[in-house]
Amino acid sequence: MRTVQRLPKTVTAAVLGALLLTAGGTGTASAATPADQAAARTAAKAKAARALVKPPVPKPPAKAPWGAPTEARFRTWAGNIVDTCLPSRPQRTSPTAATGTTVDEVPLGLIEQCVGGHHHQRITQAFPTGPADYPQLRAQLLALGYPAERIHRIQGHHGSPVARIDLRLGRFGGDVAVDVTGYRTMVTAEPFGVPGSPEVKVTDVRRKPVIDRPQS
Repeated sequence: MRTVQRLPKTVTAAVLGALLLTAGGTGTASAATPADQAAARTAAKAKAARALVKPPVPKPPAKAPWGAPTEARFRTWAGNIVDTCLPSRPQRTSPTAATGTTVDEVPLGLIEQCVGGHHHQRITQAFPTGPADYPQLRAQLLALGYPAERIHRIQGHHGSPVARIDLRLGRFGGDVAVDVTGYRTMVTAEPFGVPGSPEVKVTDVRRKPVIDRPQS
């Protein structure tokens, strides 16, 4: 017959307490799991809702300078040329002339010589060879940024196409024009002075004869 050994009361109480704590802890962990899952589902739904919200459409950028009208764009870069040539004081004042009359060209001052030189270089470098006709000459000048309303066709020597460009800006150093002549193998650009009166049309300015024009 087996003898049942009884544990002391203090040991029995300790064991029972441990079992109760273990049971309580297990119940708490199992009870917290559904809450955590619910919180995770709520966070996932919120994240999905934020993903569905479209970001604000950015405003279009301001209009680029090259999108300005051709005349405004021309006045900007042509004015910069004048500014690079201007000293502290203007060099000369062009005489005025009556409206609708033919007038002679005026001498180029130091400022106008500088301005005309810039345009001369810009134009001649764009023409490695002479154009076949006036439309080709004009098209190339338009591509260089000269506005159509500033390009005028005039009578050339020996049938050569000539485009006269009005470069006046209504400021010091702006009383300049240039005759662009197309020959068979080359293009010349001749700056000359225009009277300062705004009523004078650039096509009414009478040029002085130029000696030794290219005949090729």
